[in-house]
Amino acid sequence: MHFKTLFYQVFCLFFFLGVTSCSKKNIQKPNELTVSEGFKNPIGFYNSKPTFSWQLPISENIKSQSAYQIIVASSKAVLQNKPDLWDSKKQKSSKSTFVKYQGVDLKSRQRVY
Repeated sequence: MHFKTLFYQVFCLFFFLGVTSCSKKNIQKPNELTVSEGFKNPIGFYNSKPTFSWQLPISENIKSQSAYQIIVASSKAVLQNKPDLWDSKKQKSSKSTFVKYQGVDLKSRQRVY
């Protein structure tokens, strides 16, 4: 059986709220974004409760991660203002591997942003 889920197109689901300081100019997007067992921009991947992992950008100014936020939506239109599948809210955590999805169960063949 072939499942068709487009997971994190351009991976818009991640918004880091803080990496090393509260200054907005120091907030950077993560690198090497992966879903579940290391899939990058998978097509035809299905897992109703995936995990997310990422790496911090390499920079002299970035020493650690202080928080993250994961946003998941069924369309680009609702992604930033009203994510309808999951908004982790700001999580004060240095965790960046195998963060569990805790939103609405995803369906086979569902497109997700």
